[in-house]
Amino acid sequence: MIMATPINLGLLLMIWRKENHVSLARVASFLAVAPKTVARWEAGLAEPSRGLRLRLTEMMCHNSEQFDLQKLLVQQYSSFVALIDFDELRLVAVSRGLQSLWPQFCALIGQPILSYLTTEAGDLLADRTFVRRVKQGDIVHVAGTSERFDAAAANPVTRHRWSASYKTFATRLIAEVWYDPLPDLQPLGVHEIISFQQAVVYQGAQTSVL
Repeated sequence: MIMATPINLGLLLMIWRKENHVSLARVASFLAVAPKTVARWEAGLAEPSRGLRLRLTEMMCHNSEQFDLQKLLVQQYSSFVALIDFDELRLVAVSRGLQSLWPQFCALIGQPILSYLTTEAGDLLADRTFVRRVKQGDIVHVAGTSERFDAAAANPVTRHRWSASYKTFATRLIAEVWYDPLPDLQPLGVHEIISFQQAVVYQGAQTSVL
């Protein structure tokens, strides 16, 4: 019987950092952990959580070229999609569909958008615990309902559901946000926050059904 060899993620991280000239401090900041925590992972003295293991794996496997490809794909969508740099809160790509629906906001490509965000999204991003949990891979999905795509009074009111998931490309954390128009009776607010553990349980349940 052939036994699988456990993956030494800390060692892989150290090798990846050196090959890509990424400092230990940069990795720590990106994952919202202390530098000494990353050092302990690399020394084999501690193990990252499952959510952090996912972030680390994505970080080492997804490079800037794959991110450029992701942007090109999103730009071709007829549905309403945006890519947002989660660390800098900059709009980095939008779909054709979103450009036709909210052209004024889509003109902000490459610019910081925190001051333009709706109350629902803005309140979440002002919550340091929420931001830390996203960076550490503990939160994988969030969804809610808003009246506007952004807070600018000049833009039309369009009640819609938005849902965001998070992807890592090297040391860039990207929020992929989808928007769907809804009837006006749909209540406003954040309605769904899914943790990594909840997603794992759900996937396990789906697998058992199959």
